[in-house]
Amino acid sequence: MSAATQGKELVCQDFVELVTEYLEGSLPADALAECEKHLEECPYCKFYLEQMRKTIGLLGNAVQESLPEDMRVHLLEAFRSQVAANGGGPTSQPSQSWLTRLQVWRRRR
Repeated sequence: MSAATQGKELVCQDFVELVTEYLEGSLPADALAECEKHLEECPYCKFYLEQMRKTIGLLGNAVQESLPEDMRVHLLEAFRSQVAANGGGPTSQPSQSWLTRLQVWRRRR
């Protein structure tokens, strides 16, 4: 259950979790209102939303391929550590440590 559906103020992590439903237009009215309010106040989430829209536009017609399990696990771990390092909010650029870890993983393959 999100902060928006619990009557709490929405934070960046909540918005990131709701972005797919936001883009699909499937959020309940109260959650949508909280997302809109948060976007008015948060340039980081506004940037994140713009990037998601661009990504969808660019990849909308791409053929879906399966990600190898070890790569999926590695990317999820890297993403989670990046989010934790940023205090839970999205950033405009990945950290060098995240990029370095991804490069190391790719070299091992």
